[in-house]
Amino acid sequence: MEDICDTWTQKSRNLPIVGNLFDKIDSYVDGCLSDLDNIMEKFTKDWWKLWNKLKKVMGTSAGFTWLPEYLIFQTIKRYLENELKSKFLEQKQNKTKVVVCDFVLNYHGKEIVLGHNAIYDEYKEGKRSPRPDIILRINNKTIVIFEVKVGMDKNIIEHTSKSLEKLLKKCDWLKDPKVYIVYFSEKLWTKDSKAKYQLNLLFNKGVKFIACNKFWEDNKERKMLPKQSKISLKEALEEVLKIIKEVEMLKV
Repeated sequence: MEDICDTWTQKSRNLPIVGNLFDKIDSYVDGCLSDLDNIMEKFTKDWWKLWNKLKKVMGTSAGFTWLPEYLIFQTIKRYLENELKSKFLEQKQNKTKVVVCDFVLNYHGKEIVLGHNAIYDEYKEGKRSPRPDIILRINNKTIVIFEVKVGMDKNIIEHTSKSLEKLLKKCDWLKDPKVYIVYFSEKLWTKDSKAKYQLNLLFNKGVKFIACNKFWEDNKERKMLPKQSKISLKEALEEVLKIIKEVEMLKV
């Protein structure tokens, strides 16, 4: 991650994402995949180390809050490619005047699509529908959603709860997908009772939470989330892989 930071800060403040930066990030992800049991410990620790260093050099508007999403996206992509012995191919398409880039992999005759910041049902009744951070679809049926958060105060929790509620209830392209919230921090930023209520509503809807061990240690004191809501990134990826390998049994 130090190498990534050095590459980043050498570039223009207005154009930080150039050169071989992505190659270095992808190499970092590959290295982390070798210890999948502890991957969130490394991601969280390294992310905040990078954030603090970049903040000192480039200020808080350096344009790097996308990185946690990219790390999770690449982890999912590379994990599935390794396990399925096949590669996702990039596929671009225009949706509502926005270029959407999905990654497509064919497995036993089924089309598996991995998408980031997906745009579906973009405008409905004059309003834009929520856009999940990362989705996985099989033959146009969304089976998995990943939401990635760097910090969660009561306002972010409320927004997340409302967005996921819209996704799970109002979007006709969803049919009971698995939903995971990946959290890049060692603790929640609130003890608010309303936030706790909304977090438990999410859990009751089947949402699972992925975070590092220090987060769950802090949660024992705060008691904001039930322990049953905990799942590791490794366990979540194994669940996703199991669904894909049972794809012939799915009516999609």
